[in-house]
Amino acid sequence: MKIKTSLNKICKKCKFINRKKKLFIICINLKHKQKQKQKVK
Repeated sequence: MKIKTSLNKICKKCKFINRKKKLFIICINLKHKQKQKQKVK
């Protein structure tokens, strides 16, 4: 899973998902999995 500050869809099958106030991208292709980096307070 890649951790990035800004998420972008790589293909048409990528989907944005909110889980516990975090943004994820999930896809059939496992290389497209992404997670948004959170700011540490």
